[in-house]
Amino acid sequence: MIVNRNTTVENYNYFLDYTEEHGEDYDGMVLYITASKKRHFKDTVLPRLMDLLGDKLEVVG
Repeated sequence: MIVNRNTTVENYNYFLDYTEEHGEDYDGMVLYITASKKRHFKDTVLPRLMDLLGDKLEVVG
């Protein structure tokens, strides 16, 4: 969970869940990111991740 300093857990910015999955849709390590402000994530964070990871990043959902 990522929160601002001096903030309670309930007021998280991002919740990260890293797991390994095998199946038809995914094979390997998967990082689930839940954002409290979805629009901010899509507009600001996601483009940075895409620049950093390039074709190693697959966005689902």
